[in-house]
Amino acid sequence: MISEIKSGNSQVLVRVMGQHMECAPYMIKMLENTECNLFLPIKYATDEEQLYDTVYGLSLDVYMKKYGYTPDLLKNLMYSIQSLLRVSESYLIDTDHIVLDTQYIFVYDNSNFKYIFDPYNKQNTNENIKKLVNSIVSGNFANKALTEAMNQQSFSLKLVIDSLSDEKDEKMIGGLEEDEAVILRNIIDADDCIKVSKKDVYVGKLPLINDKRLIGKLSSFRHGCIRYSRKSVYIKDLNSKYGIYVNGERIKSNTFFSIHKGDIVAFGDDEYILL
Repeated sequence: MISEIKSGNSQVLVRVMGQHMECAPYMIKMLENTECNLFLPIKYATDEEQLYDTVYGLSLDVYMKKYGYTPDLLKNLMYSIQSLLRVSESYLIDTDHIVLDTQYIFVYDNSNFKYIFDPYNKQNTNENIKKLVNSIVSGNFANKALTEAMNQQSFSLKLVIDSLSDEKDEKMIGGLEEDEAVILRNIIDADDCIKVSKKDVYVGKLPLINDKRLIGKLSSFRHGCIRYSRKSVYIKDLNSKYGIYVNGERIKSNTFFSIHKGDIVAFGDDEYILL
């Protein structure tokens, strides 16, 4: 059983309860002790109950009622789920226990999502993703490619993502030509560069869920995001432990910050200059 608890300081917790775990107990221990920011942090856990801290996020259903549906929202969610499946596999977490329901997926800044784990119930991940997409696009416009992807006999997350990322839409959303890009170069190793074009670039310690691996000791598993849109460059700290600094000043987490040519950007102890 899953329910929400509101505390006195307006904080919302999610309680997951059950009598018998259908997964190995180490999975809960992994989620308690990992830095993975794709799951809500566990505040309390026993064999019969877990409490997740929503960190003042909005559930996806509340978010859509407040701000409405956009194709970008669905695309960001699908990329997030793709990363979630990859990182879960690396931690030996059974993805069939991840709750893929708009009521219990929490949204941060339209592009970051956090999830909960239900050790007492197991469902098919692919079927749950398909149900989730159908529930989101129901009553909203879905392009032809997405409709075709959803009507395939065998559901594929990759096909859904591809249908949301066709070339024309990418150019319209990003305002970029194919050959446009910006470069961030490591201030110590000139051969170490980050190229950012029409797609957001994620950087962090874990290669499975990032486009660029950071090697510094202070980097988090998924440290930050870099975006190039309409001739401007933006950077966002994904709630990393040691933060992102621009010219020596730590930026606010989960908010895009504009950077300019010549700025020094530090992801923990990995420093780059925007050329």
